[in-house]
Amino acid sequence: MSIIDDKLIRKASHLAAPSVKAILEDPSCVWGPKFVKYVIIHDEMYYVDCFGKNTDWNPEWGSGPEFFMEVAQKKAELAHRTRKSTGEVVALSPWELQPGDYTYPGGVYQDGIAIGVSGVESFADELIAKILLACIVALAKLKFEKKIEEGDCKV
Repeated sequence: MSIIDDKLIRKASHLAAPSVKAILEDPSCVWGPKFVKYVIIHDEMYYVDCFGKNTDWNPEWGSGPEFFMEVAQKKAELAHRTRKSTGEVVALSPWELQPGDYTYPGGVYQDGIAIGVSGVESFADELIAKILLACIVALAKLKFEKKIEEGDCKV
């Protein structure tokens, strides 16, 4: 049984939501749309969701909101494969890139958890991914401590 499950990820998303909302309302963090799609990879499972309101699409923004999900997934997969943030791979080890990888910041990795975010400015995508990752890690640690206290786990 994994400590990180659907319920924990929903709770982490809920905890991250106020900070993400502030980012989506900051004009320096957005370039058009006021929502982001995200993909979380853990234990070979994919969790997919969004923050913000999926507003009417302006054709000047490009191919459409479904493109955000593709980019978020590619960022998460790159972070998962390399065990690094996507910005770190591009800046420090570009030889790890493969055909089809996106070179935008917005993918993060820590201890088997990869998250890709897409929809706002790239560094804001990365900030949102880091916030969500921090919430997941903290909740997982709290859940583990509770399991120890209840005698479900021994260390």
